[in-house]
Amino acid sequence: MYVTFSECVEKVALLALPGLLREDLGLFICSEEQHTSSEDATGNPVIVFNGADPFKSDNYDIYVDGEKIISVKSMSRAFSILIASYFVMNIAYPTTMVKSLTFLQKVILNLQDSLAKVKPVVTLLTNLNRK
Repeated sequence: MYVTFSECVEKVALLALPGLLREDLGLFICSEEQHTSSEDATGNPVIVFNGADPFKSDNYDIYVDGEKIISVKSMSRAFSILIASYFVMNIAYPTTMVKSLTFLQKVILNLQDSLAKVKPVVTLLTNLNRK
């Protein structure tokens, strides 16, 4: 499987985002093995990749409430669908993921709403925009 440089950069950015905002990446994306052994019953959408490495995976499944809703080939598309799942199913962002999900929603996807700004997201944007 051939991966372009820009695809690698996208993957690194998406996987680094929760860490930059001090949130747990495992709440967003996990391997099939981690997903099947998980006892997480929160019902929150999650991305499940095949294989042991999300960088080398060629398939990403999005699960909501334990049910697979779609499979995609692109990690960036999987994260977009993850955000859309919250909107479509009217699920509130969990407090443990609100910073990363808000960043993805407002900055990456440019989906605005009436919710208050999340200070760590504003701080991260300010730091990223410094020259």
